[in-house]
Amino acid sequence: MKKSAFISDLLFAFFIAFIVAVCLLRYFRFPLFSAFLCGTLIGIICSIILFFPLDKKRKKIITEKKEGIERDNFCLYLALLSLEKQAAFCEKLLPETEDKKTLRLTSGVYFWETENALYFPYFTVRPVDGDAAAQRIRLESEKNKILLCSSLSDETEKLLKRFGVSFQGADEIYRIAKEKDLLPTRYPFEKEEEKPLRRKAKIWFSKRNGKPFLTGGVLLLTSSLITPFPVYYLSVGLLLLSCAVLVRIFGYR
Repeated sequence: MKKSAFISDLLFAFFIAFIVAVCLLRYFRFPLFSAFLCGTLIGIICSIILFFPLDKKRKKIITEKKEGIERDNFCLYLALLSLEKQAAFCEKLLPETEDKKTLRLTSGVYFWETENALYFPYFTVRPVDGDAAAQRIRLESEKNKILLCSSLSDETEKLLKRFGVSFQGADEIYRIAKEKDLLPTRYPFEKEEEKPLRRKAKIWFSKRNGKPFLTGGVLLLTSSLITPFPVYYLSVGLLLLSCAVLVRIFGYR
């Protein structure tokens, strides 16, 4: 929930409560001033009561959105690593109960072998396809096989269920990495987020706005010739023309 939507919901609740309260009080012949005063107080009380659940909902949505972006960035980070580096990183993601861990390489497939299971780390940008999964689960072993990946295609998920192979997806991998404090502080592909004021300034003072400023200024100056109040049109028109020149020279591309 955006902050503007949050504020608009509170204002909407205030005005609805205010109008209903004023109408009821006037129906019972309350003086107009008293009705407005009581209506304002009732509207404020309703807005305060509504504030807490709405604020909780807004914070929950913001947190989920932030975690979703962080999860996707983390999975992309893993997908950009080589298979060997993926395997090395995933050693930290294995359960702490698995004491004896051995990294093995068979037919180009890296996997961790423990006393109880085989862990196959394989992170890709796209969902893991059936061929890549089959290359890993066909290894002969009586131990449980677990595929560590970001996501699976539908056919791959059916294939794993058919052979009794488990998998840990993006949500679980991200949760484990977050609990163990393994998330990178900054991703190499992540651009530094601009401050809101700077981002708005780039929109307002873009070179593309030079033409609208120029058009508006010319129209206002032309209108000043026929309007009974030319001073306002002249001043605003000259201001828009100045903005057009400044934006074209110093504006953002």
